[in-house]
Amino acid sequence: ASLEMTRKMKRKDPEAYQRLVKRLFCNELDDDFEESDFIYEPESSRKDSLGCLTGMKRVKSHESLEIAESRVSALYQVIEYLGLGRNVTEEGIFRKSGSLKKQQDLMERIDKGEEISFENGDFATHECASVLKTFLGNLSEPLVTNSCYLAHLQVALLSEKHGLDNKAAV
Repeated sequence: ASLEMTRKMKRKDPEAYQRLVKRLFCNELDDDFEESDFIYEPESSRKDSLGCLTGMKRVKSHESLEIAESRVSALYQVIEYLGLGRNVTEEGIFRKSGSLKKQQDLMERIDKGEEISFENGDFATHECASVLKTFLGNLSEPLVTNSCYLAHLQVALLSEKHGLDNKAAV
């Protein structure tokens, strides 16, 4: 029920939702909330990176990949697949690229937010890893922004502050 309420608030008033998340984040870090701490100002313009997908079309800067809920769901399937034991131990998981055509097909399915079945063997580990790497490289802003970098470091130190027993709770 609380997850549905959270999603509803996020849809109805995204700005209030963001303020709430920021306040809770600061509260967890025992820090005073200041909106200026969350302003992202890139130090320099970022070059698009295609990683192993040099044959794929570059995404124009105004068409940068947005993180939509449907894309997150499809991308999460790729991440779960890569997290399977046999895939984690695969040699050169983010170094080798696999089939470019299959990578393009997988990226199209992610863009459409489709359910992806990996059990039938349509996509190899290297293709999935390359698509994930490309997706993250083409985001309009980095996952860990410069303005939140220090806050992320503080989260990592929370386990030390609260003792090693609470490490799983962080």
